[in-house]
Amino acid sequence: MHACSIGPSRPSNVRTSLPQHRRTRCLLFAGAIIGLLSIGQAMAQEAVEPASTQASKPTKPGKNGKVCQLEDVTGSRMKKRVCYTPAQWEARESAAKAMVRELDGKSIPKDANGG
Repeated sequence: MHACSIGPSRPSNVRTSLPQHRRTRCLLFAGAIIGLLSIGQAMAQEAVEPASTQASKPTKPGKNGKVCQLEDVTGSRMKKRVCYTPAQWEARESAAKAMVRELDGKSIPKDANGG
């Protein structure tokens, strides 16, 4: 396979053009390279994005004393807007921590019957 060259490889007084199949191959090769580069950038962006969009502790109470935050929905790319009072946010966080502690303390059964 020949590489595509940008500049003339022959003297300028000799006029030749690439055959159609070779020109098409060069365009396909360039398209594939551009596609691979854009996929790499998209994957890198997705890898960085979840860390920046992690749920942070809400701080500013708004309308009716509630604090709203966007949360990830399992099985969807859409986020859901959730609004609670600061006390409810704290209760929710402590309940989640208690559940994690409870699940960490449980042993895993050896078979499906629990034994």
